[in-house]
Amino acid sequence: MMQCSNCGHAGEGGNFCEKCGTKLAPGDSAAAETAAASAAPIMTNVNQGGQGGPGSTGPSVTDQLNPYLQKAKSGSKMYLNYFLNTLKNPYAVGRQMGGEQFLNGIITIVLYAVLIPLMFYVLTLGERFQPSFGNMVIKPAITYAVLMLLVATYCFAAVRLAKSPAGFKEVVARFGAFLVPFVALLIIALVFAAMKSSLLGIFLLLGFVGAIFTVPAFVVNSFNHSPGSGLDAIYGTVLTYVATFITLILMASYLIEQIVSQLPFYSYY
Repeated sequence: MMQCSNCGHAGEGGNFCEKCGTKLAPGDSAAAETAAASAAPIMTNVNQGGQGGPGSTGPSVTDQLNPYLQKAKSGSKMYLNYFLNTLKNPYAVGRQMGGEQFLNGIITIVLYAVLIPLMFYVLTLGERFQPSFGNMVIKPAITYAVLMLLVATYCFAAVRLAKSPAGFKEVVARFGAFLVPFVALLIIALVFAAMKSSLLGIFLLLGFVGAIFTVPAFVVNSFNHSPGSGLDAIYGTVLTYVATFITLILMASYLIEQIVSQLPFYSYY
């Protein structure tokens, strides 16, 4: 390549410039190669800075999402460790939990609320009648989550009536921890639902009824109660059950109707 010393035009070669006609000297070839070499790093740096190819002015969408994806991956791994560790010894681990585990308690309650309608939705897969995911899963899940948060609130009231200094976050954290085994039962029920097995009914009953009957008692009794300083733990537990059953009666028809109204007729053989 030859570069004209007069106008700077870079040509393929020859004795004269293709643009202005000036006679080219032998040194013009070296000048052209030097100019090309100095320009190459600049273009390379531009492309590397953009990381999106020629003409890119910023990081790619993948690069922008990577921090969030890494956080989500790390968070899910942490919750899985929490779930498995709690599942091994739910009462021993749960009664030691404080407000720092509040988020894990909320996640467990949400999982519990989602799994119940999700298994019924799985039953409808492959059938001619296919309800919408929103009507079959999302709406009932919100209702179940509200129910479980109300039960946790009743537990908190009983704990405070017993003159315990525990905060709401601490009560929810323990409520979620004691709920872990019943979430595991609902996961098993979901597997049986995918297999279209009638065994799902057993695990669904254990998961739902078992949680309602046992978790409040575990939560109330997991806190230290000073004798004679407040409401006895037994009476606190009874009051919690009374409030829970009243709530169930008021919400039962709505809870059942949300799911059953979306289901076709099923029979198992």
